[in-house]
Amino acid sequence: MPVSFYVIPMTDPPYDRVNNQRPLYVRETLVAWTGYPLDSFGVYVCKVNTTEAKHTQLEGSQGVWRFPPDGLETVIDTLHPSEKNRISQLCGQIGIPYYSDETLKSLIQRVIITDVLEWGNSDRYTTLADMPGNSQARTSNLFGKWGLSYSTANTLEQLQAICGDTFWNPDTLMVPEG
Repeated sequence: MPVSFYVIPMTDPPYDRVNNQRPLYVRETLVAWTGYPLDSFGVYVCKVNTTEAKHTQLEGSQGVWRFPPDGLETVIDTLHPSEKNRISQLCGQIGIPYYSDETLKSLIQRVIITDVLEWGNSDRYTTLADMPGNSQARTSNLFGKWGLSYSTANTLEQLQAICGDTFWNPDTLMVPEG
């Protein structure tokens, strides 16, 4: 069965055993999925493994965005103009800068890292020292928790590279807790 990557809105609270936090539509379409919740954006970044018919059904659902099927190492600038436009719109909707020279994998990781580390709408060349205190503290705490070395002189782009697959690895089914 084909695998695709998505941004899917979260179910609405309140959450309980019957209505636990999860991406919308996955229960209805009965797809196998793993994902990372982006609470501040109200969405999940998901890896979905299902039939093409169910991918089509899921992609047609309100608020769902399917990443281009070109492969995660594809540079955004090499995509069809309509796909680049969709990615630009996605970045605008969740409030992060759009960079056409990054790969789809890098974009997904940046979206997750921006949410987890509370970096907001900061440029990739911003140094950690220039970030608000809460962002610095959260970065310090989580980098320490995972044994990652960094400097406050590192740019956000460098910090993302240091993180690598720490926050999200598309090749695994498990995602570490924040």
